[in-house]
Amino acid sequence: MGIPGLWDEFRDCFRESNLIEVSTSCWNAEKRCLRIAVDAAIWSVQIQASQGGTNPALRTLFYRLCHLLEWGIHAIFVFDGPNKPPWKRNRHVRPKVSGNYESMKHLIQLFGMQVWEAPGEAEAECAKLQRLQLVDYVLTEDVDAFAFGATKVIRCSPAERKSLLNVRIYEMEKISQKLDINQPGVILIGLMRGGDYHSKGIEHCGLQTAIGAAKLGFGDRLISSDHLDTWRSQLQHCIQVNKYNTFGFKRPNFIIDQDFPDPLVKHYYTHPEVSSKETLKLHFSQFDWSQKPDVKALYTYAQKRFQWVSLQGSIKFINNIAYPLLVFELLHSTVIDSNIYTASHKTRRNKSTGMILEKQITFYPNKILDCEWHIKTNVHDNEANAPLKNQWKSLLEENTSWIPACFIKTAKYARISQFFGRTNSDLGRLVQKTKRLSLDPEESRNSIHAEREKTTVTKKPAGLLPTNLFSKPRTQFSQIIPQTTDDSFTDDDLPKIQEILPRSSIKTGNREDQSQPDSRFNKDLTVKSKGHLSKDQFIKKIYIRESLNGSWKEDIGASGRRKMYENIPIIDLS
Repeated sequence: MGIPGLWDEFRDCFRESNLIEVSTSCWNAEKRCLRIAVDAAIWSVQIQASQGGTNPALRTLFYRLCHLLEWGIHAIFVFDGPNKPPWKRNRHVRPKVSGNYESMKHLIQLFGMQVWEAPGEAEAECAKLQRLQLVDYVLTEDVDAFAFGATKVIRCSPAERKSLLNVRIYEMEKISQKLDINQPGVILIGLMRGGDYHSKGIEHCGLQTAIGAAKLGFGDRLISSDHLDTWRSQLQHCIQVNKYNTFGFKRPNFIIDQDFPDPLVKHYYTHPEVSSKETLKLHFSQFDWSQKPDVKALYTYAQKRFQWVSLQGSIKFINNIAYPLLVFELLHSTVIDSNIYTASHKTRRNKSTGMILEKQITFYPNKILDCEWHIKTNVHDNEANAPLKNQWKSLLEENTSWIPACFIKTAKYARISQFFGRTNSDLGRLVQKTKRLSLDPEESRNSIHAEREKTTVTKKPAGLLPTNLFSKPRTQFSQIIPQTTDDSFTDDDLPKIQEILPRSSIKTGNREDQSQPDSRFNKDLTVKSKGHLSKDQFIKKIYIRESLNGSWKEDIGASGRRKMYENIPIIDLS
């Protein structure tokens, strides 16, 4: 779509990537989800190619929206408006108010994503949104996005267009560096070679001739010049004599018509119908980017539109929606329920996801979804449904998947900030910068024995972290040692977090043994001497509570240190 052949000329100006990698890069840099403007007309055409089942087009859109949630992407879908040009490719175009568009909008809104109607062309509106930095990228297949001023465009890889995951990322800055073409140059190419609004262009003018004219700066002069006769004669002369050897060979018979360029076609490119800057910023400031999908409404929608009415349909629905909802909860919820997932220590870097660091997690759909509202209507005692019932039970109880590690890290910070009232950034800096602790041995010794005599927790450790995160606090073990000496603990027995503790460093020749407890601590952790501890005497790893049944997983190391820490639960911030 747009200018024929121009994508091929940009073959050296893109980088291969995938949407997961782009999303995690944005999250790590900006601490927010990736925002993209989607040309809804392109998606409408693509999903119409789907076949099989009931409403295959809308079902394909459902799958795509699930993927966007799963990858941590905020999408705004831009639809064509009533003031778009009345023709394209010499064909009259009627304004689309079809039921297909309305069905798309309804499903998009059920997912909590944004719908926006442009005054004119959707790709022009998308380009302005990206140019104003209201979104990060434009997702489109129309190269005209560059003519309308977009500087960052995502295009699905042609070989894997159905997957939506693998993409090509184009940036106008790189195109300018590689080909010496800017936005006015793209407009000139569209006028000379032919585009959506004028398919013929200049007679006997190929794409390479138009690109050569753009490299010589005729696009900039076209936008700024009021004397088109002079501009036209200069362009014609350069092509005829092959000035600067830009066009490959001389073309003495090359003639440009006196009515070129068509003023109306030029106006469509240079002054498209788009919303004003003030209107866009006002409405975007009111968008709820963290709006949660309406799961019950989505299930009802799937029942009616896709005929997912049986137990098998419910299994299909949960298979597609549970994990995206988990990712949404991890990225957007201010209160994280620790029971909805557990993270293992397994990590990987897979080529399919751009070699980003991923962690394996186990999640529980029955705790992510309120499944009761459809379990009762679908599960029957009929023996014929026994295999499906077993599949249903295993599906609800436990699922395993890989998730970007930065998404898990965000959830950990959110869970700890609930307890301490700290922001995620404060906690992140605290982990990265370990400070020395000043220990009061007498206070610690007395408080340890006093606390162990108690049977219940009477208060939460309010003084565990100082007001200033980087001050040198005096550790009060009375607030962090559990009240039981048994080998097993429950959530009620254990505090939420534990200060880091010292270990000894004994050198024997070239070997260094750090497995033994520091000599200043006896078996019951009573401090024997007073003083500051150096930074390298602290264990810089902090551990996380992983299981849901009250057990604890630690990666403490040598058995000597394990004995010292066996009664101390620790939360992982790494």
